[in-house]
Amino acid sequence: MNIDEYKEQKKAILDTIENLYKENRIFDVIKLLENSNLDDSLCLELVRAYINAASKASDPYSLYEKALVILNKISTSCYNEPKWHFYEGYILYKQDLFEDALIRFEKALKLVDISDSDLFFKINTLLENTKNTVALKDHKPLDDKHKTQLLEKITSYFGNPAKLCSFDNIELYHIGPDQKHDYNIIISVGMSNIEQKTESFSEYYEVMLPLPKEYRFNPEHTGNFEIFMMIEVLKYLAVRKEYVGFGYYLEKENGFSAHTSFNAVMLSALGDFNDDYQQIKLEDKVVKLYQLIPLKPFELNYRKHHSAEDLLNVFKENRIALTPFIATRDDVLGKVRITEK
Repeated sequence: MNIDEYKEQKKAILDTIENLYKENRIFDVIKLLENSNLDDSLCLELVRAYINAASKASDPYSLYEKALVILNKISTSCYNEPKWHFYEGYILYKQDLFEDALIRFEKALKLVDISDSDLFFKINTLLENTKNTVALKDHKPLDDKHKTQLLEKITSYFGNPAKLCSFDNIELYHIGPDQKHDYNIIISVGMSNIEQKTESFSEYYEVMLPLPKEYRFNPEHTGNFEIFMMIEVLKYLAVRKEYVGFGYYLEKENGFSAHTSFNAVMLSALGDFNDDYQQIKLEDKVVKLYQLIPLKPFELNYRKHHSAEDLLNVFKENRIALTPFIATRDDVLGKVRITEK
């Protein structure tokens, strides 16, 4: 087969692959490529197919191993190919080899052409996720003494907490409605092991999310985007180097769920409690309590150009209740015109 014939055959293979992906026939892509004469770029297509199929397979690691065998075979010829580093980094990430994955993603980012926006975005996203994961490994759990003191204070303030889940040495607790608050509360325990140092003082904090009385917690861990949003936010906050406090906001470009338009959160004081409940005094430190305020696109844009107090006043003036968090509420800035003062 001469070069022109191979180019024509390769084009036909790539066209078939594209159509098979459109029909979600990933394993047919694998079958096609495994029975074809592959150059380096088609080898990378087979690696891509193995990785995509792994997300649907009962034994993903055998597919990752197949992908690694191919990557090793073409490691010399593809060393300057960003996809090679990205795919190997992705597999290393899935194998919990985060430091090694970080090296690959950093190399891929240096090699990728900015015009390949899709690959650039994927590399950058996984690079940031890996950096955060590596940083979270340094996050230590609260010692038993401080954890006990904190839970005792939380109980006296808000009611009996029941452990909901734990991740990266941070725990989430659920407090059901009672006479003090007619709604559910989700509160973190573990963020206060992070010391925020400024020139004049150190500060510690935990985060609370109030949810409606009728909120249903799904034991199968499907749905409940509010819980997963809070986990994602706490993981992000746990590795921040900058000061995190009242009014701090963060943006999730693609939103926290495909089923909601909330794409940011802001930290605020506990809206339903007086000053006595805004912080917890432990034996050797004071822990501030912040309420998580999810924001919609117009609200986020307003916050970027105004203070937290200004935004909270907009909610108040338009009678938008923030406690508890109502996932179906409107974007307050999408319906009203704000007059600049």
